Amino acid sequence: MTEKKSRPGEKAANPNENSSHATTYPRRIHLSDTAEACIAGLAVDLMLAEVELHQLPPSVVELWEYGYQTGRQSRQAEIDYANRAADRLYREVCRRPAARAPDLTSFADVQRRRGFARDADRIDAANVRRFARATS
Repeated sequence: MTEKKSRPGEKAANPNENSSHATTYPRRIHLSDTAEACIAGLAVDLMLAEVELHQLPPSVVELWEYGYQTGRQSRQAEIDYANRAADRLYREVCRRPAARAPDLTSFADVQRRRGFARDADRIDAANVRRFARATS
C-alpha cells in the first residue's frame, strides 16, 4: 500500500487515524506578507481597543481565545496566590480596631513640652493677635 503525501492543510491520509481533525502541517507555517501584516495589525488594534473581538473573523478569534486561555492557565497559580493574599490582608484590616482620633495639640503646647516655654508664650501671643484681627 502506497501512502499518499498530504499537502499543508490537508487531512492526513493515515488509515489508522479516526479523528476527522487530523491535519499535517509543516514545521513552520508561512503566510503571505499581506496576511502577516493584516494579522499583526489586528493584534495591535485589538490590544489598543481600536477593534473589538466580535469584529474579527472567526479563525482569528479562535487563535486569540486559545492564546488567552493558555496564558490564563499558565498564570492561574499566581492569580490564586494574589487573591488569597488580598483576602488575608482585607480580613486583617477589618479585624483591627479603629484608629484613634489625632491629638490636636498646638505647636505652642509642643514647644512647652520640649522645654521652650518662652517660645511657646510668644507663639500663643502671636496667635491671639492673628486670630483677633481675623475675627474683628
